[in-house]
Amino acid sequence: MRAPPVVGVTRAAPEPPRGPSHLPSSRRGPSRTDVLTPILPLLLAATLLAACGAVGAEALAEPRILQFTPAHTELPVRLVHRGDTPLPLAKLRIDHSEPDWSAFTITDAELPRQIEPGGAVTLHLRVDADHFQGPDHHSRRGAATLTLLAGGQPVRVPLRFSDPEPATLAQLVRLGLLAGLTAGGIMLRRVPWTRVVLAVAAVAIAPVGLGMCLDAGGQPLTAVDLQQCADGRGGIALQLLPHAEGLGLLIGLVLFIGTRSIAGGIKVGDADDLRRALTLALVLIAFATAGGSLDPQVLMQAQQGLHWGLWQQPLSVLALIFAALFEVQAARRGASPWPARIAAIGLAAMITTLCLGGPDLPGMLALPHATSIAAGITVWLLKLAAVTSLLLRIRPPMGLSRVVVPLAIGQILLALWHLRGV
Repeated sequence: MRAPPVVGVTRAAPEPPRGPSHLPSSRRGPSRTDVLTPILPLLLAATLLAACGAVGAEALAEPRILQFTPAHTELPVRLVHRGDTPLPLAKLRIDHSEPDWSAFTITDAELPRQIEPGGAVTLHLRVDADHFQGPDHHSRRGAATLTLLAGGQPVRVPLRFSDPEPATLAQLVRLGLLAGLTAGGIMLRRVPWTRVVLAVAAVAIAPVGLGMCLDAGGQPLTAVDLQQCADGRGGIALQLLPHAEGLGLLIGLVLFIGTRSIAGGIKVGDADDLRRALTLALVLIAFATAGGSLDPQVLMQAQQGLHWGLWQQPLSVLALIFAALFEVQAARRGASPWPARIAAIGLAAMITTLCLGGPDLPGMLALPHATSIAAGITVWLLKLAAVTSLLLRIRPPMGLSRVVVPLAIGQILLALWHLRGV
């Protein structure tokens, strides 16, 4: 007999199997965003952990390796103490176990006995360069070690001597970049070559970092280490045109471009061009006077730790900003926007170097050396782009042009007043 039908119950249709072949055609695999989303927080956390771990590792010796050359035979080394109690020092000497120890001497008449809390002491050392000179009149490499006990713990400061060879590869790269930037700017339509050359020169002398040390590895370095490397002792400067008087070269170029119509009989514009060139040169002289140097590297290093010229030299900063705005406005005379853009980039490089500390930003030195260089270049480019954008957007009233020269002269007089110690 058949079973009676069940009333009020409906059988559901069987569900199709859920395999890859039965997925809708519009459904795809995980997108690139879905894959990167869980990875980005991990990368950020790893970066923060590396930075936090580097902050605690503070060097006692600055620089960590003292690099001597035939041109630098007398150098200081700072012993820094970060603690809250005095740090006793003992047994400061050159390690006699190394073959070249006799070439290095400590020249201080009296050696320090302790370092005050949060303080530092400086030792002065000298090397006998003749000790390393060979029969072919070429200097060989040499090394020794400064040893001491700091709070009972041994501290060793490597001492190195070498005659650095010219960095041919770095020079070729710099020359290629300079040639490429100049040629690219000149190829733009309706851009005077004078603006291109001035902008390239301003970018070329601007340091995009404190320096690159060739034997740093992955550890963080102090500002003293990087300054030593930028000086060519154990590294290279992060500039396209490293020069001890780079700002002076830029001032001379500004004056040459502004006055070449008088010297060469080539007409470049009316009297406004000459007046703007003289004003810009005066503003740059104000920065050199206040900073006490024509070396852009030195002027940039003095601004590290947020000691930017923006608030250290307010008069010359205002003068440079106003002079830059009027220079960009004058470059808008033609139909092409490129003259104004090229002028803004060059002037932004000057402002970034002299007013905004170049690549300076808090916490940069706590990063590993390679990461610090990449972060510094990124910060410098961001500052350059921001200042360039502002110079192109702001249209200053013409009446402000009258205050540029008084501001620059006021900064020069203020700097001279401080030098005299009145």
